[in-house]
Amino acid sequence: MKIIVRVFLLLVAALPLGTGSLRAEAGYGFDIIKEAKKLDVERRQSGAKKMTKEDWAYKVTIENKSFKDIQNLEIKYIVFMQPAHVGGAVKTDMVRNQGEQKLPLFKNFEKYTFVTEPLTRFGVQLQPGYVWRKTGGNQQVKDALGGLWMRLFVNGQQVMEFVDPPTLKTKETWESK
Repeated sequence: MKIIVRVFLLLVAALPLGTGSLRAEAGYGFDIIKEAKKLDVERRQSGAKKMTKEDWAYKVTIENKSFKDIQNLEIKYIVFMQPAHVGGAVKTDMVRNQGEQKLPLFKNFEKYTFVTEPLTRFGVQLQPGYVWRKTGGNQQVKDALGGLWMRLFVNGQQVMEFVDPPTLKTKETWESK
């Protein structure tokens, strides 16, 4: 029993929270940290509804752990958001926002931080005592960040892939639908 616990703790330590799934080619190593950031918020009220409009993005920090300088690094990413539906209506496909960053030289053990292109997240909350007429759904609905999918390229060849949450890769594709 003690061996299983130690192996489990070792695996947990090797895969820290918030890192998603990683796959890197031989000879390349990166630490990636992502953090959801609220960039702007706008609130207003209309009758029985309180509405919010928020701009969200991910702050991404990449550290070169390859033990070598990397020339011509290109970072391509997609940020996903799951739209909420007023009154709990049918779900639709995730909204996606693509972007890229280019680094002519990424030195060994250097860190590079960037903020992804923002997505606008909407929310609606009904005042107490009100319900959605047709569905009677939740009083509060809000779009949700769906995750981040990144691919790193060196001289045009993919050397790493990062997906968080890891299940995103089973639900979405890299190419636009």
